[in-house]
Amino acid sequence: MSYSRYVLIEPDQRLVERHNQFTDNLNVKNPEPVKVYEMSQRVIDELKLIREVSATLQEKKNEYMEKVMQAAEEAKENAKEAVIKGAEEKADMAVKEY
Repeated sequence: MSYSRYVLIEPDQRLVERHNQFTDNLNVKNPEPVKVYEMSQRVIDELKLIREVSATLQEKKNEYMEKVMQAAEEAKENAKEAVIKGAEEKADMAVKEY
């Protein structure tokens, strides 16, 4: 007798029914969502709250990143201006020494 490491399990009938419902609704334009797990209203409310908080945090992150990028651009422009001023000063000094 050979040993098989794969154990055959019976599929959960509820999951099979939900899968069948899902595949039946593939071509329907506005199907009712298939619920894989039944959740209480409290859990659904908590998920909505988490989504709202996540969206708010993402907006704040985007605003912060825009500010950082703007500051980086300003620093880059300031550095260019400093380099140009330094070059002009060196040129003026070279002309005066000549």
